[in-house]
Amino acid sequence: MSSENKKSTFSLFSRSKTRIVRRSKTFLSPKTPSVDAFPEDAEVKRYDELEAENKMLKEQVTKQKFMILKLIDELEYMETLCKKRAAIVVDPTSPTNSVSSNASSMETLVAENSEKEKLIKQLKLKTKLLESNVADLRSQLKSNLCQYQRSLSNLSDSVTMINENQKFLTPPPRPHIVPSSRSLDLKQYTDMNAGETFVLRKFSIC
Repeated sequence: MSSENKKSTFSLFSRSKTRIVRRSKTFLSPKTPSVDAFPEDAEVKRYDELEAENKMLKEQVTKQKFMILKLIDELEYMETLCKKRAAIVVDPTSPTNSVSSNASSMETLVAENSEKEKLIKQLKLKTKLLESNVADLRSQLKSNLCQYQRSLSNLSDSVTMINENQKFLTPPPRPHIVPSSRSLDLKQYTDMNAGETFVLRKFSIC
């Protein structure tokens, strides 16, 4: 390759390089913001920010819910304790009227009440289960009664049908046949216990 060709290629390469640099400068110039240059990246970034904010809010809500439930339990406990203290009547003349005895009695009362509350909760759960079982049994009984009534109606229909069919199946009663004189004469020569004797007429076939 000659020196002139080398110079021409080098000049072309330098021109293209300056063009690329100018384009990159105009693309990242302060006049044109980078958000418009990469809209998809901006949307992804905004989505990540919203997701992180949503997660943080959920954690705060769960913590607040836990704190509210804890406060409700403490409030119920304090209400029961205040009721117990109001119900206790201390005799001032009694020799055991001291701070230690009152504290021990309060502790025992609180322990007994906590046990009673546990038992009450267990009984409530058992009653709920029993009520649900009773409701199920009532529904089953209702369905069984309906089926029983249907069976009874079907049985009565079948009985009436059988009675009607028996009327058609049973033959009508035969009329009373008067024995002839000849048959009466033949009975003299037959055994009484041998059964009935029937007189058959002879028919002539032409």
